Amino acid sequence: MAESGPGRFIRRMFNSFRKQNDRKEKPKVDLQNSKLANVAEDEGLGGSGLQEGFSKMTDREVEEHFEQLLEDMNLTEEKKHPLKQLSMERKISMLTIQENTIRKDKTDSAGDFIDHLKNIELKPEKKFEVVSSLRVALSNNPVSWVKDFGARSGLNALLNSLKICLDNNSERKCALECIRCLRAFSNNSYGIKQMINHDETLSILSRCIDPRDPACMLESVRLIAGLSLIPPNGHEKVLEGITVSSEDKMVPRFLPIIQGLSVEDPNLQSACMQLINALISQAEDIDFRIHVRSEFMRTGLTSILEELRKVDHEEVKMMLKCFEELEEYDEEDISHRIDCLRESLHFHEPKFCFDILWKLTESTDAESPFLSILQHLLLIKDDPVLRPQYFLLINECVIQIVLQKNGLDPDFRHTRRFDIDVEEILSRIVERGLQESSTVNKKVSSAKLDEIITAKQEAEAKATTLETKLKQFETENAELKAKIQYDIGAVIGASLSGSGGMLPPLPPPLPGSGAPPSPTLSGAGPPPPPPPPGMGFPPLPPPPPPSFGGGPPPPPMVAAPSVVAPKMKYTPGIQMKRINWNKVNVKDIQKGSFWAKASEESLASEDIFDGLKVNFAAKVIQKSEGQDRGKKPAKKGKELKVLDSKAAQNLSILLGSIKVPYEEIKRRILEVDEEKLDVAVVEQLIKYLPETEQMKQLASLKDDYENLSESEQFGCMMSGIKQLVPRLNSIVFKLKFEETIQEIKPDIVAATAALEEVKQSGKFARVLELILLMGNYMNAGSRNEQTVGFEFNFITQLLNTKTADNKRTFLHFLAQTIDSKFPDVATFAEELIHIDQASRVNEDNIHKTINQISKALKHLEVDIKIAKQNKSAPANDRFVPVMEEFLNVASGQCEVLEGMAKKMSSLYLEIAKYFAFDAKKYILEEFFTDIKMFIANFNQALRDNVKLRETEEKIKQAKKMQELRERQKEQQNAKRKVQLVDMSGDDDQQGVMDNLFEALKNGSAFAVNRKDGSRKRRQHSVGAERCAQLSRSRSRKIESENRNMEEECEKNHCNFDGIED
Repeated sequence: MAESGPGRFIRRMFNSFRKQNDRKEKPKVDLQNSKLANVAEDEGLGGSGLQEGFSKMTDREVEEHFEQLLEDMNLTEEKKHPLKQLSMERKISMLTIQENTIRKDKTDSAGDFIDHLKNIELKPEKKFEVVSSLRVALSNNPVSWVKDFGARSGLNALLNSLKICLDNNSERKCALECIRCLRAFSNNSYGIKQMINHDETLSILSRCIDPRDPACMLESVRLIAGLSLIPPNGHEKVLEGITVSSEDKMVPRFLPIIQGLSVEDPNLQSACMQLINALISQAEDIDFRIHVRSEFMRTGLTSILEELRKVDHEEVKMMLKCFEELEEYDEEDISHRIDCLRESLHFHEPKFCFDILWKLTESTDAESPFLSILQHLLLIKDDPVLRPQYFLLINECVIQIVLQKNGLDPDFRHTRRFDIDVEEILSRIVERGLQESSTVNKKVSSAKLDEIITAKQEAEAKATTLETKLKQFETENAELKAKIQYDIGAVIGASLSGSGGMLPPLPPPLPGSGAPPSPTLSGAGPPPPPPPPGMGFPPLPPPPPPSFGGGPPPPPMVAAPSVVAPKMKYTPGIQMKRINWNKVNVKDIQKGSFWAKASEESLASEDIFDGLKVNFAAKVIQKSEGQDRGKKPAKKGKELKVLDSKAAQNLSILLGSIKVPYEEIKRRILEVDEEKLDVAVVEQLIKYLPETEQMKQLASLKDDYENLSESEQFGCMMSGIKQLVPRLNSIVFKLKFEETIQEIKPDIVAATAALEEVKQSGKFARVLELILLMGNYMNAGSRNEQTVGFEFNFITQLLNTKTADNKRTFLHFLAQTIDSKFPDVATFAEELIHIDQASRVNEDNIHKTINQISKALKHLEVDIKIAKQNKSAPANDRFVPVMEEFLNVASGQCEVLEGMAKKMSSLYLEIAKYFAFDAKKYILEEFFTDIKMFIANFNQALRDNVKLRETEEKIKQAKKMQELRERQKEQQNAKRKVQLVDMSGDDDQQGVMDNLFEALKNGSAFAVNRKDGSRKRRQHSVGAERCAQLSRSRSRKIESENRNMEEECEKNHCNFDGIED
């Protein structure tokens, strides 16, 4: 249908505007007289005329023009529908606005815009008008106009204007228009190349990523995400720009993006996720992809993902799905890479990793730095709380150093890029420490449990001591009663013999008791004769008659019944590897011991025996003669009057370090001032004090005190304290007593508790029975078959017996059997909670320390007696009262310790009988150390078995995946790959950025083809059809970006994001 007047006018304006390829440059005009300064006025005049012209059209003609407008805007049918429902007046208004915008932009050249942008005196309102018009011009003019703008340094002018707007909060609205101009400028190959090659484009754009200005952030994030897809170095340039911007702001580089996800705007959230996916997916190196993803996670993405999953928005859901697919792909890729590298994974084992590092650095220039790193790690403070925090901090630093790729490696010449945010790392460590508070609470509960066990053992020791004393008193009481009865009997016997008026004599005194007094009445006669026969001690029995042979006959030998039943004899049917244990002698096994009660045969099963046959069948290796033959058998001070110079110097150095007046030191010693006396200082005093004879000589020089040297003055002052060295030794003993008690008491408690746990643990007994069962089966036919028990330390040698394929050991098979058939027994270590602490207990040191304490208490008692006899002691001498009180308390504690130590030793003797070993040869420390080692080896074997099962499963899956990938690769090689953006073509290619935005929006830019294992994007061809479509979309830029149009659409709930994208 032919177009009428106004319609033809609009069409002619569109066509004439598009055909202007070579416009003459207009002369520079002053801003006040330019058309831009009066654009509002001109628009008002022209606008009313155009609207009147549109009003004269028929409704059908208006509908046709409006349909063409929607077509030029490149809208989908879904978004066209609400616009078609608008009233005729609103449609005419939209057409009028469209034409006015075209007219306004048509009047200015690229040079004019650049001159206005460079005018620093331009007011914000006018600058906004200029930038808005520039955006429309960049969107609608052909590429030749954009090239002209770029050739005149238009990009520099635009970026400078953007920087000025960012520095001035009042021009944030203008900043948004500047970003939109950059977006329009980059919607072709020429503009993209200019922006990528510019040094500051991406760093300035990264400054716009500010969640405080969501509108600017939305546009900048979308633009940066699109630029990151540009080959070959768009991704690298974007990361560099973000990094530089974050360094200027002094914040983590990805923090503003994460903060943008927290803004309750689905469009902004979707754009931020687009940028995150682009930054991760465009890294070709999988290590770097994992690092970038981990950096986002550490910056806060982990906590925000859960909230994003609750957002009911299709684009947000699409971006989250792409993010998860990329993560899954990388996990599969790295897992496949490691599985193909080795049959089993050992990278989590420190020893394996160290061996690899050592082989890589040995005899290279890296060997010395590597050794230095290890040496510095050894200098970390040996503190169970601080050491993990040190390693966490070092781990964060190593991550930031090692995983820097694509031109962002740390520059060691200029440390600007090597700033480690220690505060953030430490804050995370503190948070982790708070999260581990529950673990600390468990430790506190464990400490309380230890206190209860300690109190229990102390009470038992006190009860034992009191019981011993009670038995001693009862014995003495019985002896006293017997003596009294004997005396009474003697007196009665003497009376019956008739001795006149004399009292009967007392019995002869006991040896060593002296002669008793002779109790006689006054005037009594001589002592009576001895008591008659029968009243004294009973006669000894006659000796046995002599026997033939010169001695008594020996008692008859009776064979003691065996306390252990004979063990079953096994016949495996094949030759097996032997368990090289040492048998326990049957004579050493007592009734009620472990080996007497062991019933390992009840645990026997054919599955176990079959497993032993498969894993431990012996291999017969034939050796050639050549191998056998090849083996072959591989200030000047005062003059000293008493002390020598060295002794005086040592004493002076000590006194100089104390820096306390001599009189004060004497007072502290006399009053036993524990708050002021330091153990180390007192010990040094004992070491460097003059000899006794020298102290006496110094005491005689009191009248010449001022002429003595400092060290001799101190000696003269201290000579007034009698028994100085013994007193100081007693003070040191008192100061260190509590510490000494606390050193050995926990050890005694732990050892005692551990001994009780070992004896009472039913699970540990089942483990030993299983070892005995399997060993007897494997030793069938050897000298060690039918063993009733093995030496206890054999439990640490289970790793020495390898399986037939030398991949596992007897301990691994034991752990596998227990885990599969007796899972409740696998947790036997939970019944032996004190083994770890008990393994550090030295029984000899405990008894030695207790003996030293007892000996020191006796010396202290002697010192107190001597001090009491000193009548000339100063009035402030408090040694006797202080030490007497201490002696009473310490003696009681020493008795308790002795009782606890005796109980520990007796329990160990019982354990030695229980397991039939010699307690003198197999000491307590070795016993607990072997159990600790067995527990550690057993748990490691369990982990190895789990790892082996996982590895075997992964190998199977890897083989299947490898076969599938090879088949898919063959198919994929026949297909031609198409780039998302072809930058090798000419600069006239249009709609490039729109194409990238569309790929970002629908997720095709991040798509992963899992069939062939390659990271292939679903790419769009920039062909003739797409170019035709995008050539039509240039006109839609006018209306879609215009605020009046946006308001019209917002009233009808229309989403114009699709127009801009």
